Amino acid sequence: MNVPGTIPILWRCCAAALFLAASAAYGLAGEGAAPPKAEESKSQAVFVLADGSRVVGESGIKEVAIKTAYGEVTVPAAEVIRIRVARSSDKAAREKVAALIKQLGAPNFDDREKAFDELCKLGPVAVGQLQESLKHPDAEVRNRVEKILAEVERGGEEEAESEEAPLGGDEDELVTKRFTIRGVIKVERFELRTRYGSLAIPREDVVSATLARAEAMSRTVKVTGQHTMGGMVGTGLRVKAGDRVAIRASGSITFRNWGETCGPDGNQERFGTVGAANLPGMALVGRVGSGGKPFLIGGSKSFSAEGEGELFLGIAFEGRGAGQSTGEYKTSVTVTPRSAK
Repeated sequence: MNVPGTIPILWRCCAAALFLAASAAYGLAGEGAAPPKAEESKSQAVFVLADGSRVVGESGIKEVAIKTAYGEVTVPAAEVIRIRVARSSDKAAREKVAALIKQLGAPNFDDREKAFDELCKLGPVAVGQLQESLKHPDAEVRNRVEKILAEVERGGEEEAESEEAPLGGDEDELVTKRFTIRGVIKVERFELRTRYGSLAIPREDVVSATLARAEAMSRTVKVTGQHTMGGMVGTGLRVKAGDRVAIRASGSITFRNWGETCGPDGNQERFGTVGAANLPGMALVGRVGSGGKPFLIGGSKSFSAEGEGELFLGIAFEGRGAGQSTGEYKTSVTVTPRSAK
């Protein structure tokens, strides 16, 4: 028999127990902090941790410094939307992957198969170390590593692009209101003030941290005659299903091999597109994700994204070269996240 109020009481008890466990792991620093008032409007950060848990609170981050291949950049926290931490900073995760790679060469067949399956499940998290193992002295290990990398490439693309998915490789990702950049974020512990107290979370335990609600983001991208459907240019903008995308393009490209000049709307009669009859030749086209289907943009297009991944732009021409060309399509892209509408 259910007693009225029993389920809410049990839920609160479970939530309190989970928080106490987090406090023990990261150091609870609250001294009877009162819950925030209902009218408090400070932005709440959401931290996704390696064990799958989520912690919400007010971030203590004032600014974020990231070391890139081109130098160090410091961004005010107010400009930061999201941080993703590369799993290479998780020592335990690296040790696990290393042990599984070694197990690929185990004498027992079942042990080798188990390691193979586990590494496929880890996906992008293991890619960096797997690539390093392509020169492993054991031929059995090398062969299995090649197969795992192929499996990850075929099946892990969407998961790898998810904003809360574990980030493989050695570089962290910083998403701001103006740009997205990769490098090494110079933060060892993330401070988070919750309604129950303060936490200090080690960077190796953090998968992602969303510091602010995503707002509309815009980019200007130049598309040239070399950006065919076999070599489209990335916009640096990641979209999710339901996001609103608005694109406007101007300019022209002259293709010397054919003595033809086209604008973003292309020319169906002059060129056509082999294998893509619905796309006017040399028209501006887009694609979401590395494996997405190209779609017509032309001079302007507004739509709701149906898939998830980075938005790519190019011209409606198959292959990797459209002959000698000059000029460009100057393209303005604005993405309004579904949550910001």
